[in-house]
Amino acid sequence: MAIIFDELYEFIDYFFACIPGRTGRFLRKLYFSILFRKFVTANIGQNVRVRGIKGILLGDRVMIGDNCFITARSGGNIVIGDNVSLNMSCHVNADVNGTIILGNDSIYGPSCLFRASNHQFGSRVSPKYLPHDHGSIVIGEGVWSGAYVVFLKGASIAPYSVVGASAVVSKSFSERSVLVGIPASVKRLL
Repeated sequence: MAIIFDELYEFIDYFFACIPGRTGRFLRKLYFSILFRKFVTANIGQNVRVRGIKGILLGDRVMIGDNCFITARSGGNIVIGDNVSLNMSCHVNADVNGTIILGNDSIYGPSCLFRASNHQFGSRVSPKYLPHDHGSIVIGEGVWSGAYVVFLKGASIAPYSVVGASAVVSKSFSERSVLVGIPASVKRLL
């Protein structure tokens, strides 16, 4: 029976994800209001996929661009603050006990990736069969991130910082930092 409900959810989700224009945005707002069991003031683009609704807290006036994927299955938790803007094709993944917090008034460029847990590795067994190593990603208020930034477990960015395009962030940084590079490092302070 659960398989039937899963298939029905996928069909309904696909239907609402594909409707273009203002009509589609309005219908997605209604659809996500039902899913989140509260009135959603978010602006949700086409082909947005959300999995693990129970683990996701969505703030007010959030903008989620086309083709974004947000998932908090298997004990994951995601908190998206007020006035957060996720540009197109962002992937926010807190599956398998990960935690991701995106602070109020933060902006993320196209194709940013947030991954709060990952496969363990190092033994003579494929990582596919090993348990996940989970952690958290905490992004402060007013952070601005360029395109293609990768945020990994352990990333913690203090408020009002800027992350340059294509940086890889996996550790803590202080307030008003400008971060660039792989791995990300402080270029200067604002």
